[in-house]
Amino acid sequence: MYGSYKVNLKPRLTFLMGLRYNYNSLHAEFDTTFIKFPYKDVIIKDGALTGNAGLVFRPGEGWQLNSNISTGFRMPNVDDVGKFFESTPGNITVPNPNLESEYAWNFELGIVKSINRKLRVEINGFHTILDNAIVRRPFTLNGQDSIFFGGINSRVEALQNVSKATVWGLQVSAEFNLTRQLTLQSFANWITGKETDDTNDEQVPLRHA
Repeated sequence: MYGSYKVNLKPRLTFLMGLRYNYNSLHAEFDTTFIKFPYKDVIIKDGALTGNAGLVFRPGEGWQLNSNISTGFRMPNVDDVGKFFESTPGNITVPNPNLESEYAWNFELGIVKSINRKLRVEINGFHTILDNAIVRRPFTLNGQDSIFFGGINSRVEALQNVSKATVWGLQVSAEFNLTRQLTLQSFANWITGKETDDTNDEQVPLRHA
C-alpha cells in the first residue's frame, strides 16, 4: 500500500512526499538428501513503513535543484536464505535461516542545467546508511567452518546481518539533441561503500556496494 503527495508551495518550489507499507512472508523448505542441513525450513514474516520527502527548487531559467530523504526496507528473499553454491573455488555459501531484514536511510542532492532545450546536464550525489545490512561472512555448517565439496576442502560462508553499512556516490548524465530525430545521451556513475567488521569493530570496504 502506498500514497504520494505533491504540491507547488511557490511557483518555483515544489514539495513531494510519499509513504509505503510493505509486508512480506516467506517459507522455504530444504531437501537434506544430499546436503545434511541442520534445519528443515525457514519462515520469515516482516513488514515496514517507509517514506520519502523532497524539495525541487527552480531558481532561474534552465536551472533545477533537487533534495530528497527516503527510507527503505528489504526482507531476505528465497535466494538470500536458501542458496547453496560455490561462490569462488574454496568457498561455499550455505543457507542462513536466521537472516533478518535490512533497512536504509538515503540522502540525495542534485542539480540540473538545461540550455536552449538542446543540452541537459544532471549531477546527483547520494549517501545511504544501511542498518542490519546483509553481507557475506564466514559461517559454520553442522558446527564446521569448512566442508569437503567438489573434491576440495572449502570454507563455509553465508549471508549475514552486520550492524551497519554505508554507500555513497555520484551520478552524472548529459543529453544533447543533435536534431529533432536524434539525441545523444551519456551516463557516468561512481560508487563506493563501507561495512562494519564486527570482529575487529572497524569499517572495511563493502563487497557489493
